[in-house]
Amino acid sequence: MPVILLNFTQSALNKIKVPTKEEKIIQFRDTKERNLLLIISYTGFRRFYLVINIGGRYYKIKIGTSPDLTVKEARKKVMKLKKDIANGIHPMEERRKINKERREKRHKRLELQNELAFGQVHEKYAE
Repeated sequence: MPVILLNFTQSALNKIKVPTKEEKIIQFRDTKERNLLLIISYTGFRRFYLVINIGGRYYKIKIGTSPDLTVKEARKKVMKLKKDIANGIHPMEERRKINKERREKRHKRLELQNELAFGQVHEKYAE
């Protein structure tokens, strides 16, 4: 699937038609910010991505969706992520840490709920 170069403006993005089901997706790369990619699916979803090579590996990091995120905001996010990468902060590792912490908190909360439920059942049975 070829990537189409396009100067991202809000009006230019609004003029892009949704691809057919046979085409599945259309990919556009911004001419001003080369690491900014827009993928439009046949379902109508428009997502911005940062595409970058970090340590020899190619990453496609989701930034946000098109109607919720303007072109200017997407470019700012890409610039911020690129600065973080230059400073040694890997955005995917940061996201993984956050998700792991959320899973652990949820797991602890569920364990506590199960313990309370078991304790309540035990008390009723003991009576």
